[in-house]
Parts: sequence; C-alpha cells; structure tokens
Amino acid sequence: MGLHLDANHPDVLAGKPLRGPNRHPAIPGWKDLMEQHYLDMQALAQTLLRAMTLALGIERDFFDQRFQDPVSVLRMIHYPPRHTATSSEQQGAGAHTDYGCITLLYQDTAGGLQVRDVRGEWIDAPPIDGTFVVNLGDMMARWSNDRYLSTPHRVVSPLGVDRYSMPFFAEPHPDTRIECLPGCQSETHPARYPVTTCAEFLLSRFADTYAYRREQEAS
Repeated sequence: MGLHLDANHPDVLAGKPLRGPNRHPAIPGWKDLMEQHYLDMQALAQTLLRAMTLALGIERDFFDQRFQDPVSVLRMIHYPPRHTATSSEQQGAGAHTDYGCITLLYQDTAGGLQVRDVRGEWIDAPPIDGTFVVNLGDMMARWSNDRYLSTPHRVVSPLGVDRYSMPFFAEPHPDTRIECLPGCQSETHPARYPVTTCAEFLLSRFADTYAYRREQEAS
C-alpha cells in the first residue's frame, strides 16, 4: 500500500504512475489501522533522514521538503517454509538491493534475513524485539554520490517455519530531482550519475526487473 490519494486527486486524474487510492480488505478496523501505521512509518523514516542531514552537512529540512506526498510503500510479505534440511540455501528472496532511499523492516521471530558486509560475506541479521532493520537503497546511493551505499541482502527461508515481514520503503515525492547532494562531490570525486527524478528512477528499475514491463514499453 502507498499514500492514499482519492480518485479525484489531480495526480490520479492526470494518470501519473505510482499514484492512486489504496484498496483494503473488508476487515473491521483494518483500513484505519494500516493507514495510520503507514503515516507512523513515514514519520520514523523522516526522523532518520533528518539525522542523515547532520552527517551530510546539509539543511536540516532538506528531505522534509522532498518527502511531501511521497511514493513510499508498505508491504506485507509471507515467506513459505522450506521442508528439508538439505535445502539450506533455499532462497526466500535472492540477493538484491532495494530501489529507493530507506527501508525500515519489521520482521517476526523466524529469522532468515542476511546482509552482505564490506568483505562480501553474508551475515545473519537476527530479529531483535522492539527494533527495525534499516537498509539503504539505490536511490540514496545515487543521491549521495555513493557516500552512502545500498545494502545487499537476502532471505534464506527458515526450516519448517512461516516467515512474515513488513518492509516500509521510504521514497520522496515522485517529481523530486535526484541529483548529487550538496557536499557529495569534489574535483577528485565528481558526480557519477546524471540527474533524474524519483519516478523516472523507480520506473526504470521496475522495467529492468520485470520482463512484462519491458514488453509493455516495447509495444
């Protein structure tokens, strides 16, 4: 689910991608609970982004201005269990990096998440009660000119246990320009990436990942 925009919102009427109303199941209390949870997660992400402005030496409200009406996404994921001990490397989710800026991950007690460290080794990221796992994504790496690097990670399905996770992918407004942040380039470290927008970048990553989108664009 994303930021709920009614069908008569200008972005929806204009047919802009990544915009539209949420469709919730008919479960009493579900809609209000999940819409509030989405807003709470967005607020947490922006708290972390403000902390990053201190490390980057940029204006404290830099990201606040760019995360109004964001295209952040909350997902609920179920990983089925593996049933044989011999399939120790069975992938619930293969090695990848996230597309966007920041991912906040709430995971259950099943475990299975692994991240790749700077030496290229996979290490477990076990669940810790009352905490979130924070991953950085490709858009933030691009925005910071690789001062921040995206986090490679994967999920190895636990043996005989269902795994559930709720990642929140924090992304800015779709029209936000993604260009080298102030102070992240120099004569010896020039900007590595051309300017794009949040929507253009995300849509290009979707097209690279999903074959049917490439076929749609080609037709």
